[in-house]
Amino acid sequence: IKPSSLGDIVLVLPVLSALRRNFPDAHISWLVRTEFAPLLENHPHLNDIIFFDRKFLGKAWYNPKAMARLLSLIRRLRRCRFDTVIDLQGLFRTASLGWLSGCKKRFGIASAREFAHLFYTHKVTQDHQCIHLVDYYLKIVKAAGASDLDVEVVRINAVMREIKGYTLKDYVERTVRAVKECLYKCSELEVSLAIENHGVIANQREFLRETLARVESEWLGLTLDTGNFYWYGYPLNEVYRIVEEFASHVK
Repeated sequence: IKPSSLGDIVLVLPVLSALRRNFPDAHISWLVRTEFAPLLENHPHLNDIIFFDRKFLGKAWYNPKAMARLLSLIRRLRRCRFDTVIDLQGLFRTASLGWLSGCKKRFGIASAREFAHLFYTHKVTQDHQCIHLVDYYLKIVKAAGASDLDVEVVRINAVMREIKGYTLKDYVERTVRAVKECLYKCSELEVSLAIENHGVIANQREFLRETLARVESEWLGLTLDTGNFYWYGYPLNEVYRIVEEFASHVK
């Protein structure tokens, strides 16, 4: 369960990959807000998307149609008969949905707000080894039974500085040449490379699109830092479209 928001959903993608790697035959569903669902469509590690219309369902206490929709969602969750529910949102509405699903094993954030922790059967604390949220999320997945959590990724800054006289094509050519020289080692060591969208050049979607297309390797992806895109000057609605386009390449 991770309904929102844009950047947070991207941070949970390594969790999805870890779950699939540890449980290759599992049926994995993701409860997400309707407006963010396109980020997850056609993801190879996901079997099912459960839509959560927060704005409309929030009217359930006085709107009969919203109440009917909420009850329909709860019935669907119960029909799924989940073995495990992992709530990475940590709020009353998400934790309670996990409880209402009827699942007997519910994992969540120990310090969850709005008394959400009361709905978990297993509360996982964040320690000094989990400074980054991704590490904490993976710790929760480990508590749920996963053992292979090695997400081996090396972040690379493709273009550290602008070069006088260089065109976008030149930057792409230079990056592609350097990355391809490393790829044989990536497959040998099973370590992926992830381009960090830092600076003026690497934040351009055309640069990222062309580089990925030219290299065309499963060992190359992106970090997809949404804040950097906004810093570069893309309006928020455009950042959403960029993330939607490149979400499947996140490492």
